[in-house]
Amino acid sequence: MVKIQKTNTGQSIITIPRSIMRATGWGRGTELMPYVDEEGKLILKEIKIKKRMRR
Repeated sequence: MVKIQKTNTGQSIITIPRSIMRATGWGRGTELMPYVDEEGKLILKEIKIKKRMRR
């Protein structure tokens, strides 16, 4: 189950279950882009940062 909680600063946070974290490979520090689709569903998409090759 995912819960919405409020921080002392007034921001909201959600808790993502471990099973989803394992299935997606997400971990502490993973950056996600949230958006709402045309049906009103919240989508979390991982932001993949491309590393530049050094020459």
